[in-house]
Amino acid sequence: MTNREYHRMTYLQYQVKALTRRVEAFESGAVYTSMREDYRKMLQAEEGTIRKLKHEVESAHDETRKVRKIWEQTNDDVIKDCNSQLAEKDRELARMQKRIYELMDQRDEAKEKSVQLRHELYEAQTRIEELEGQNHALHAQINRDYENSSKPSSQSSNHKKIQNNRESTGRKPGGQKGHEHHGRQKQTPTESHHIEAEQYILDDPDFVKTGDTITKQLINIHILIETKQYTVDIYRNYKTGEWYHAPFPAGLVDDVNYGGTVKAFLYLLNHYCCVSIDKTIEFLSDLTGGKLHPSRAARMTTLSMSRCLSLPQTSMRRCMTIVRTKACRRYSRIMPISRQCLHQP
Repeated sequence: MTNREYHRMTYLQYQVKALTRRVEAFESGAVYTSMREDYRKMLQAEEGTIRKLKHEVESAHDETRKVRKIWEQTNDDVIKDCNSQLAEKDRELARMQKRIYELMDQRDEAKEKSVQLRHELYEAQTRIEELEGQNHALHAQINRDYENSSKPSSQSSNHKKIQNNRESTGRKPGGQKGHEHHGRQKQTPTESHHIEAEQYILDDPDFVKTGDTITKQLINIHILIETKQYTVDIYRNYKTGEWYHAPFPAGLVDDVNYGGTVKAFLYLLNHYCCVSIDKTIEFLSDLTGGKLHPSRAARMTTLSMSRCLSLPQTSMRRCMTIVRTKACRRYSRIMPISRQCLHQP
């Protein structure tokens, strides 16, 4: 027997003995008793662990219920506070909206009052201007004499003889020989008409065209009314009741407004040509076939003319003062501007 086989045999014998003892222990029941005791101890330990975990779970549930209850109470308090704040904000918003409506009503009343005061001021200025014009006309009539009017000197008391200081040239009166002719200025024709010769001239072979022409012009004037109409859309806010429309250009206050050319035309007739207000209105109405017939209150105030001539009101009053007080320079500052405004397109 070799050494290896010996060791193998010895190992198997030890195994057989160990297994024999285990079988004897199982047959006697001691192993089962020991295993049952170990299982019981393990079961007791596991049950203790389960009871401990259950206790911890119940404690956690109790804590969760307490926290949930505290959170619900806190949440209810926060919601009540928010609801009270929202209600207060709603009441404040309602008060502000009511105040806004009151302010809008006050604004509309103020606008209406402003328009009324503006019309009253306009009428007062018109009346003042008319009275000043009458005063100026009366002063002019009082101060009229043979030196500043067509009144003959024989009808003026204490008149003095007007000396003729011109030196005699010895030439005959009238146009002189070699003097350049100053005829009427020709205008650019809007229509051209060629007049043919009479038929007997065309049939006569002795008459031939020389290539020269004679041109004569017939000039007429026409009054053309130019009307510009502006239309805007109206909007309304159905929440606030506010009305809105786009603003009109400056100067468009009434439904019908007269432009700068009309005002300048009336101003020149009334002041420069010395035509009365009534005749000025009548003349404009006749020229336009009755289409334009401005009222007395709608014309010739200092404010309207300052807008027409693009001058400040103070400058207009200063110019008017110069016109009234210094007859030698009458209308020297106002009339050129009026003419320029009259010829504007």
